[in-house]
Amino acid sequence: MFSKLHALSLGLAASLAFTGSALALDASELITKGKTAAQILSSEGIDAGSVKLGDPAQGYLDLDNSGLHTFGVNRKGIILFDHSKQTEKGMDISGFALPTGSTVVDDILKAVDNGDGTFSWPGDAIPHPVTGALQSSTVHCEAVNSSDIVCAMAWF
Repeated sequence: MFSKLHALSLGLAASLAFTGSALALDASELITKGKTAAQILSSEGIDAGSVKLGDPAQGYLDLDNSGLHTFGVNRKGIILFDHSKQTEKGMDISGFALPTGSTVVDDILKAVDNGDGTFSWPGDAIPHPVTGALQSSTVHCEAVNSSDIVCAMAWF
């Protein structure tokens, strides 16, 4: 026979288990988020779409856990938006070199133009936006139009 306390503890455990799995993210989910982010920006425009992507309730922003966020950049390396707040709109990142010898923009353009859009940066490249931890990050980028690109990025 269940007591109210036992039922409450089971409910709490189930709630915590659900919350934990809801916060988990893997590469296939990140790819889906990158693809749908491009669709949102394409249909709603960069300004309105980026507001939607920056709303945690929409599922594209979870800085405290996986560091999931989206950012937009044009092919010249100018930031359109960055929900991690590690860069600012209008910032030129074209010369931002990585420890691998390439630049951030080189990696993004290569993934969009010659690959499937998905790549990883090594742990010493870009810190987690909240914790500052240096660990590998995974990125999926999609062209929104001929000049603009959106990327979904997370640490897992």
